[in-house]
Amino acid sequence: MPLRLIAYISEYTGKPENIGADLADIRRVAKRFNRENGISGVLFFLNNRFMQVLEGEAGTLSALLRKIEADPRHTHLSYLLNAPITQRELADWNMDTFHLTQSEVFRPQTLQAVTRIYTANVEPDARSFLTLLEDMLNDPEVLRIVNH
Repeated sequence: MPLRLIAYISEYTGKPENIGADLADIRRVAKRFNRENGISGVLFFLNNRFMQVLEGEAGTLSALLRKIEADPRHTHLSYLLNAPITQRELADWNMDTFHLTQSEVFRPQTLQAVTRIYTANVEPDARSFLTLLEDMLNDPEVLRIVNH
């Protein structure tokens, strides 16, 4: 089956004091499901938003995304990237979660602009996408241009 790379952002619907427990529950369930279904990925949380990057077989990811979309712990799910890939870049990442506390900008408009630039210039793969996000979100000049 063909492989796909999917990235999305969404807004957390829970109370701030519950995010630790919610992330632990997501990680626990996802690690088992992903291992059993050949899915790799990572989940970030910052400023009341999730960003998740997933790799796997197209059909399996479609089924998983239906579950993710129905999860009441988030809303306003917006896809950044949904592209075919030729190989996995996150094969060793079985749903790690990161609760970010730094001042990175995690606005949907910024991430969508970064994604447009990325897909216009390179063949998508998870590792380069995450590296690009990290580099761009940590460069104030790039953020000024993207957010202008």
